[in-house]
Amino acid sequence: TVIGSPRAALQRPVTQAWCRVRIQVEVKGVSSEERVYICGSEPPLGDWGIARSVALLPTSEVGKWACEVVLPLGTQVRYKYLAVLRDKGRWETGADRSVVTPATPSSEI
Repeated sequence: TVIGSPRAALQRPVTQAWCRVRIQVEVKGVSSEERVYICGSEPPLGDWGIARSVALLPTSEVGKWACEVVLPLGTQVRYKYLAVLRDKGRWETGADRSVVTPATPSSEI
């Protein structure tokens, strides 16, 4: 008796492990009216779409902004910060930033 088929097995979604990442950055040159966002290469960071970017919130420390996102384990993630004022974004200059997420959920970046 054959249970299932190789073709059916290929159609099942692949389960991917994720980790929660706290992002905190010190930002200079942002006006009090601007908001800081992060946008990057993975869907939780907006897939480089400004409209889907993630807002950071100001922390209790002056000039520091933070958020939490859930990212896939063991993945190189490229990203940039941007300042937004009235729906107009201003990307940070320079090359994309990059980080590899931990291979296990208990690791830290």
